[in-house]
Amino acid sequence: MFGLLAAALVASPMLPALFAPRRTYILHFYDGTYTRNEHYWFAQGRALERVLQPEARMAVRGAGAVVYASHHSAIDLHGKCDREIAHLPVLEAGRTPGHQKAYIDFAFRTRSFDVSLPEPPDFAAANFVRCELAGQPVWFERTSPFVNWSALEDACPR
Repeated sequence: MFGLLAAALVASPMLPALFAPRRTYILHFYDGTYTRNEHYWFAQGRALERVLQPEARMAVRGAGAVVYASHHSAIDLHGKCDREIAHLPVLEAGRTPGHQKAYIDFAFRTRSFDVSLPEPPDFAAANFVRCELAGQPVWFERTSPFVNWSALEDACPR
């Protein structure tokens, strides 16, 4: 009886993957084939720390490793750390909890950013320059006083 109960407890987190094929990452986690990619985000965060002043405002789609490693605050466009976005309706039901919103246009219309990790929306794109940091695209606001432009000379044309 105890063995059956233990097996049920171990298997229970895998049940969503059986009923939601898009969430097969859960099964990959349990079978050891899940690929972790936080090292890319940590590298990008460390690179951002070197080129941004503390006052810089960042827009991100995931407030995890990049924000932690950069030591900067950010607006998570999924709403996990922004009261206004958090109270807006879910846009993408069925996605991982905490990643069901993507209010990029709303955020760029109501706030100003010095750096954006998702590509800025078309109406704001002309104000940003695309750069490569740690092998990943990053968009910097062209006139931001909080960006160390001399440190970015090789990374992006202005």
